[in-house]
Amino acid sequence: MTPVVKMEEAYALASWQSGGVLVATALGLVRTHPTMKSMILPWPQPMALDNHWSLISEA
Repeated sequence: MTPVVKMEEAYALASWQSGGVLVATALGLVRTHPTMKSMILPWPQPMALDNHWSLISEA
């Protein structure tokens, strides 16, 4: 396995766009993909999330 993100308090993980990964953390949503720059969408405040995710749509 190849590390894609190193963050404390990672809660949920979902596959995204053929090889990408979405990771919910206490600080925000991390998006990473081998062909794109990794990004984080911060939450307004740190939070604890459920550890089960399912991507419904890739619109």
